[in-house]
Amino acid sequence: MLVRFWGVRGQVGTAGKATMRYGGHTPCVEVRCGETLLILDAGTGIRALGEALLREANGGRLAGHVLLTHDHRDHLEGFRFFAPALDPKHRFTVYGSDDAIVEVEDEFTTQLETKYFPALADELGVEIDFRTVDVGRFFIGEVAVTAQFTNHPGICYGYRLEWDGRSLVYLTDTEPYLFAHTVQPDDEAIARCDARLVDFVRGANLLIADAQFDAAEYRERHGWGHSSVDDAVRLALEAGVARLALFHHDPSHDDDKMDSLLTHARALIRRKRARLDCLAAQEGLEVSL
Repeated sequence: MLVRFWGVRGQVGTAGKATMRYGGHTPCVEVRCGETLLILDAGTGIRALGEALLREANGGRLAGHVLLTHDHRDHLEGFRFFAPALDPKHRFTVYGSDDAIVEVEDEFTTQLETKYFPALADELGVEIDFRTVDVGRFFIGEVAVTAQFTNHPGICYGYRLEWDGRSLVYLTDTEPYLFAHTVQPDDEAIARCDARLVDFVRGANLLIADAQFDAAEYRERHGWGHSSVDDAVRLALEAGVARLALFHHDPSHDDDKMDSLLTHARALIRRKRARLDCLAAQEGLEVSL
């Protein structure tokens, strides 16, 4: 299982010298499971991924699967610039909630009208399969995919991918259930939902986790549906994962701030005397599981 990061920033893209090392594109992660190509989210990072895939195909046909977490713009705004999906020679299937699928289909109607885009969808001959998913397990080829609700405004999924004895959990856009959007905030419900999330993540070889804020920022942003670095480390330790990738970086965090957040995360792990490899996701980074 090979993982490549193409977009790691949350909410809105950033560009400039201050974010060059970690990157400024919104979420997109490529996962290769043997010959199966899976793409997690379709933020602006998916444009460069599409160009790389076309170079790799060298005129041949491409097939792949795009798993959308939810319908917020930063997670699907790049899809109409994903060149392989605009060529009927290639075949892509898009998975997500009803709301996410409606939004992406809109990319190939309203958003591909000439006032927004230089070519009409009908002229391009676009052929994309759209499939609605719900909480639970399904298969994409030999890859077992499990979808689970996250604690984020609206319907939002995390995905667990299992293949050839390896597991990856993509858990962006969530926060502790104390600030719940999907359950009543009583102690029993909070404990039940948090335990469910720990079980979902448990034992993963890699957890890609929302870690948008530092602790002080998070105190000012309860209920936004995003986590602090401390929350991400706590979840990873409780679930016994092997490696943690901090993800969905705040647009206001420059490279120096990201360095300090990673240093803080590693200090938390050392304090617990735990064995957990921790990194901060960077565009272009490859992780082999």
